[in-house]
Amino acid sequence: MHGARPAIYTAMQSFYATQGFLRDCLLKSEFLMQNFKDTPEFKSAALARKDLERKTGAESALLRRNPDSALHEALALTFP
Repeated sequence: MHGARPAIYTAMQSFYATQGFLRDCLLKSEFLMQNFKDTPEFKSAALARKDLERKTGAESALLRRNPDSALHEALALTFP
């Protein structure tokens, strides 16, 4: 695409970046709650992560093993 991008393209980029950030935050929150596995919040985060992994496959497993790099990448995102 050359020239100005249509508004829908910009909105799509924003939505994609936001969902990536939220996914990474979910993974990080579960990681941080490891000492509180008996809480409803941990169980909810774990269930959401399992659902996310089922939908995204290998990429999620990689993020689960190394959430910090994904979190730093998400935090570095900028919006137009």
